[in-house]
Amino acid sequence: MRFLAGRGLIAACVALVLLLSGCGGAEHQGGRDTYGNDGYMGLSNSNPSLPTNPYAFNYERDIAFMKEKLSAFPDIAGLRFVMHDPDVYVHIRPADRLTETQIGRLADETGALLQHNMPRYRIHIRMAR
Repeated sequence: MRFLAGRGLIAACVALVLLLSGCGGAEHQGGRDTYGNDGYMGLSNSNPSLPTNPYAFNYERDIAFMKEKLSAFPDIAGLRFVMHDPDVYVHIRPADRLTETQIGRLADETGALLQHNMPRYRIHIRMAR
């Protein structure tokens, strides 16, 4: 019986040593990382493209994005954007070699592409020679 009591005491001591050694050890190397006090519990800093951030969308970025999307069309000779939120008027100067049918198709394709990628705007395509 005394043997079992001694064994239990040893087991308890080993468990205590293991428990305490797990809580100690190496110093914590990093500091505390926090998000800025933006009033949204850090959302606008941690997720800058969320619409809760007033800087998430602006006309300059939107126009740059639309130009990037329209750069895939080699038949566009010139572009001009007029923003009247929520309307965007896109003035496209097609290449001189295009026929009227091709110009109509280009207007339809560019309008569909922009409307798909920029759903918060109403896209109006205007073709001008």
